[in-house]
Amino acid sequence: MFNRFGVGNMGLLAVALASCTGGFPAPSGTESDKIASTRQALNSVQIWGDPSGSQTITQGSSTSLTVKGVMNAQVLGGINYVDQLATAGAGTSGTPWTGWETALNALPVGTEIYFPAGYYTQAATIQMKAGWTLRGAGYNATFIKSGSTFTGDAIQSISPYNASTAVHIMVEDLMIQGQNTSPTGAAIDVVGGTYVNIKRVETLNYKYGIVLDQTELADIEECDIEATFSNTLAGIWLVNNSEHQAQGVPGVPTTPAGGVSGEYTNRIGIRKSQFNFGGATGTAIMDDGGYVHEISGNNFNAGATAIHIAGAKPARITNNEFESTSADEIISTYITAQGGLSGPGPNVNLYISDNQMTAGTHHAVTFVDGSPVVLVNNLVSSSVAAFSGILNIYELNATGNANAGTGGDFDSDPTVGLIAGAGSGTMVGVGLTNPTAPLDVKGDIHASGGVRFGTASAAPTCSSTNRGEFWFTQGAAGVKDSAQVCAKDAANAYAWRTVY
Repeated sequence: MFNRFGVGNMGLLAVALASCTGGFPAPSGTESDKIASTRQALNSVQIWGDPSGSQTITQGSSTSLTVKGVMNAQVLGGINYVDQLATAGAGTSGTPWTGWETALNALPVGTEIYFPAGYYTQAATIQMKAGWTLRGAGYNATFIKSGSTFTGDAIQSISPYNASTAVHIMVEDLMIQGQNTSPTGAAIDVVGGTYVNIKRVETLNYKYGIVLDQTELADIEECDIEATFSNTLAGIWLVNNSEHQAQGVPGVPTTPAGGVSGEYTNRIGIRKSQFNFGGATGTAIMDDGGYVHEISGNNFNAGATAIHIAGAKPARITNNEFESTSADEIISTYITAQGGLSGPGPNVNLYISDNQMTAGTHHAVTFVDGSPVVLVNNLVSSSVAAFSGILNIYELNATGNANAGTGGDFDSDPTVGLIAGAGSGTMVGVGLTNPTAPLDVKGDIHASGGVRFGTASAAPTCSSTNRGEFWFTQGAAGVKDSAQVCAKDAANAYAWRTVY
């Protein structure tokens, strides 16, 4: 690519533009000595010029290099401007830049690639190499739009499955829009890579906004994930191999099949991002498992389920705002969302806290698995129980949650489970949706062992409200214990009747 420093074609020099603080060292000696003295610079440049004249190249406001002659400069190893790689176009919405993909994909590893503000039409996948940075002028300024027949991934980074390859890639400040109404790929698709950063990127109308497949040490921050097409399935998909392979996206490896479930999609952060699914029915985040996932500080708006999570160990879902969705906002399960595979298993140590959840006529969280769960300080507004399927988990710590709607805190389908440490003020219902006591059971209670009553306070007044209540009072030393039941006699008088 060419920087615009004038014209000329005499003599070939290789110099560098300095980027270090304080500018260039004072040159002295021969012309070759002067050039050698600038080798600490970031950008390597080819210079054509006439030594009899003089010309200044300036980078930034404080660093400059004076060379002789009228010249033209070509960047060799610095920032590559994509508008200069285009074969046609003017960068406007009506005449976007085109034909830039082949030259871009030929760039070497460790390249910084800049998309200046404007419009770009994309007809082929960008194949990111290790060390690449793709950067635009902002997702409201740089627009990369697929051609009408393009259905694959917009950006790919492909490394071997069942391994951990350090790719050190970054995508920033771009808007990536799919325009084919039947997309098969993602705006950004990373396979097998480690050290991945995606910031301030807007994705729109791909089948998946961002796919992280066996990806480790990855952060998605300050992004805007949007969809208006009904066949958008997920804003972000954390996946392990086989279900991704089944999509048949060009460039995604088809071998080895199966993968090592949950072993490589690890240390994932999704933070401070917006999910807008106004015209779509997809899931904002499909998390198919892995180690140490954090979903924090995001806003979820419309669409179906906000988070479908299976096989995460552990996972934190904190400080998010969930606006109205067309299904339960969080589904915690052992089954993946896309293909129904049960391979990931249940979530382990799922921590859900300090979220604002406007669930409407749906549950804030539905539990289908047996994972230990912490529910702390979530504010829910729902006309049904805020948390459903609570007895499907075997350990619950729930404190400080509130349902501002009419649905109550918990419902419990009587399946299998142990509820421990439910917290002060929590009411759990078994077989009913609106419990009125700390443990409210509809139906018989069967115990395989003894049932122990150890009340220390005085019995309440016996009335029709607590009719049938059993009360056991432990006597002091030298005083017998007392066992009583609240019952009425034939005259309809209520009283505690002594059993012992």
